[in-house]
Amino acid sequence: MQVIDPRGVQLFVVDVVFLVLAWIFFFLRALVKLVLIKKVALDDWLMLVSIVSRPYQSPCCWHTT
Repeated sequence: MQVIDPRGVQLFVVDVVFLVLAWIFFFLRALVKLVLIKKVALDDWLMLVSIVSRPYQSPCCWHTT
């Protein structure tokens, strides 16, 4: 039976919380830029790329057996 380190669980929870917050703020920004301003710039596309690739950069996704 594998023992789970409590610090690992804390790291996972913090990582998931910040990931969810990042997605919420990204969608709010995208909503404002698309609906109200009706202009999408390069920085918006770069934010999309970074937020989509974020889960793959997370240490929580580096599961070793």
